[in-house]
Amino acid sequence: MEHQADRKGKVTPALIRHYVSMIQQGVGAVIVESAYVSQQGRNNLHQLGISEEEHLEGLTQLVKAVKKEGGAIGISLTHAGAKTSEFICGEQPVSPSPCNFGRDFDTSREFDIGDREEIILHFVHAAERAQEVGMDFIEIHGTDQHLLDQCFSLKFNNREDEFGPSVWKTGCVCRRKSFMQSNNGIPSACRSVISFPFMRNSKMDSMPMNCSS
Repeated sequence: MEHQADRKGKVTPALIRHYVSMIQQGVGAVIVESAYVSQQGRNNLHQLGISEEEHLEGLTQLVKAVKKEGGAIGISLTHAGAKTSEFICGEQPVSPSPCNFGRDFDTSREFDIGDREEIILHFVHAAERAQEVGMDFIEIHGTDQHLLDQCFSLKFNNREDEFGPSVWKTGCVCRRKSFMQSNNGIPSACRSVISFPFMRNSKMDSMPMNCSS
């Protein structure tokens, strides 16, 4: 169940009812819909957020409601990359290489080293917030054509620097470096409490897109 948050990215009663209902029907653990780690990475006006302190109250209520029914709960952390628009995220989207997903989106700009470091920190802080509200585990969202998926794909990532694709190695350099740097950035105190992480990937290279370097 996605895009049922309010316009500020906060948990709604409908979201709580949905996940509690899943536990009541016998599901042992739920993964909450992909939550944006920064406003820059927001994909939809009703997407759930975990980027701000104002998101914590609702997320805490959601966690408590699910655990009261005996379930475990985790959350998927994501950044939309190019798959958004200035109207939704408030600025020109960023991605490994300039890219446009169609008329509902804006052409992204190539992220630089400063952007990359900032994005990694957004994932780190989101993991800390997940711990704070009592999540049992987190998922790093690397599919659905979002930022990490774009980094992994030879079609989305036309870079020739150290974070570009490498056809002579398994996967992409960006895949390994971005993920490992995010992993290393998670504070050890957080990793000792929350299960970190597993990463969901998809195959993107077969999908034609209008991306250019």
